[in-house]
Amino acid sequence: MSEVNTPNNPSTNTSTPGTGFQGERLLDEKGWREEAEGVIKEIGEFVKEFNVSEVLGVTASEIHLNLVTLEGEKLTVRLNERGFAVVGGGHDSVDREGERIYETPHSLLDNISPGYRQAWGTSLSDQLTKLAKEREEL
Repeated sequence: MSEVNTPNNPSTNTSTPGTGFQGERLLDEKGWREEAEGVIKEIGEFVKEFNVSEVLGVTASEIHLNLVTLEGEKLTVRLNERGFAVVGGGHDSVDREGERIYETPHSLLDNISPGYRQAWGTSLSDQLTKLAKEREEL
């Protein structure tokens, strides 16, 4: 049986600050903001609104984002090391627990927003058409 590293058992705690389970690198508050900015940039054109919740803020383990889907549904999304989860039925709220966790913002939106699915599919189709035209010109 292997020992588990815990803060209460310093003899077995070999993790360094800023690392998590099995040496996985965890983000600090600045890192979570940077991660959120990348996500916002990546999917911004497929939602009405997506920004960091200034009310719920950022911690060393998670960040909360306010989302408005293309259908106009307002939600709060938690992003942490496990992924994305809808945690609120409105902005700046945490009134849902135990929700499904999604690995990517795309999988989250694909499951909650038909408008996202349509917009994403159209965007991919447009990119493929553009690529095909570029190849024809060569």
